[in-house]
Amino acid sequence: MQCRTHIAFGIAASTALVHTGDLKVLLTTIAGATIGSIISDLDSYNSEISQILNKITAIIVATVLVSLGISYIFKIDIIDKIVQYKNAANILIGVLVFLLVSILGSYTKHRTFMHSIPCVLMYFVILSTFLSQSFTLPFVVSMVAHIALDLFNHIGVVLFCPISEKRICFDLCDSDGIVNSILFYVSVFIAAYMVTFVV
Repeated sequence: MQCRTHIAFGIAASTALVHTGDLKVLLTTIAGATIGSIISDLDSYNSEISQILNKITAIIVATVLVSLGISYIFKIDIIDKIVQYKNAANILIGVLVFLLVSILGSYTKHRTFMHSIPCVLMYFVILSTFLSQSFTLPFVVSMVAHIALDLFNHIGVVLFCPISEKRICFDLCDSDGIVNSILFYVSVFIAAYMVTFVV
């Protein structure tokens, strides 16, 4: 399916599961759902999320190099400053592991590891160690929704990669055909309804 359909479907599924009147929780839910709904396509070199990851990785590498340079020149142990605060250290470790899995996943074949249940479980464990449930649950729900939608088109997914290389495919529709358009508009309607009248 197209990127916009995955995002709309993920937000619709997540807001249907997470009922809240709290605006902060709602925004966190939508953020988690948006990222979770497109992260599986990191393994597609032409995808928007893959290009974004490349930019984020470059920024992080530049930041680490600048930090090491400042530490060396001014004799300030920046790493030590971060580690002395346990929560900051946990967040830093979590972010780095998240990025590591994402970067490694971006080099796998399309619709293999990044579209698998083991990958979903890895992200769940990583995110649940340093982020709130209001972000983690929508992220995971949207990632699962993305994988489920991709099962219906002609390519399918390797659902249990790397345990099994068997590709599962229901072969019911094209990724950019009429079914994609219908799913997009229905998902937008459901998400808008959930945000406006239920949440």
